[in-house]
Amino acid sequence: MVWLPLLGNIVLAVGLPALARRLSHRRGYAAVTAAAVLGASCWLWSLVLLAAVLADRLAYLRSSGGLAGAPAGLRTVPLLLTVVAAGTLVTIMIRTGRLGARQARELVHAERLARLPFVGDVIDLPDAVPRACAVGGLTGGRIAITSGLRRCLTEDEQAAVLAHERAHLAGRHHWYRMVAAWCAAVCPLLHSLPGLVEQGCERAADEAAALAIGDRRLLARALGKAALAAARAQRRPPGSGVSPAFLHGGVPDRMAALLEDPPALARAPLLSATTCLATAVVMVVATVHASVDCVALLRH
Repeated sequence: MVWLPLLGNIVLAVGLPALARRLSHRRGYAAVTAAAVLGASCWLWSLVLLAAVLADRLAYLRSSGGLAGAPAGLRTVPLLLTVVAAGTLVTIMIRTGRLGARQARELVHAERLARLPFVGDVIDLPDAVPRACAVGGLTGGRIAITSGLRRCLTEDEQAAVLAHERAHLAGRHHWYRMVAAWCAAVCPLLHSLPGLVEQGCERAADEAAALAIGDRRLLARALGKAALAAARAQRRPPGSGVSPAFLHGGVPDRMAALLEDPPALARAPLLSATTCLATAVVMVVATVHASVDCVALLRH
């Protein structure tokens, strides 16, 4: 049973991208994040159980009777796999420790920015680099926009970009991004999750902003001009291809979606949703069963 949650994350790693592409833009990123949290939690707990078995096995090796005095169930667990699990658990602790420290610093910085005595939710920065971002903290957030970006856009286009960033703040998207980063740090199989959540949040913000300003083409034009301005600011040499600044966040695909009619509310794909749900149920049941077995094994 302890291996099923580990194998279940392989199914999630394969199925979540397909599920994210077909879910509604409004809450697709939330559903994907919830599934990943469940998968990463079961993955982490399975590693803890295997590491506990290794620790108990080493205790028997140090005793006078050796491993021969250990319960039969303890001896059947492959030693190499428990060592690998313990090593993976240590690596996860180091990765999540670094991630937690970085995210804590970012949250403190964002909270300080949100509490600055500015009128309104927009802070103008005297920076020639064209950019805008939503900075979400613990209790609120602000939107930062540079003078370089304001020079690149008309007033209507600036309003469209600000509506997009406000949608990020309203949706509390920075929390989903942080959770996705944690899941990827805990379970390497979910390394694509932060990108999926990022794309989902951007599409959700696009649609919310387009609805708020009532002009999808205006928003598409503003996003394209902002991305191209950021690309030019990088001063890439001629012939070196498209700048990552333009491709970041899937700008071309988002512009194409905005130039089309608003997407209809789509139901979750039956096969993908059923597969992910069944996998989640199996992982939870297997994790509980493995926990009971492990406790019984360690009590002997």
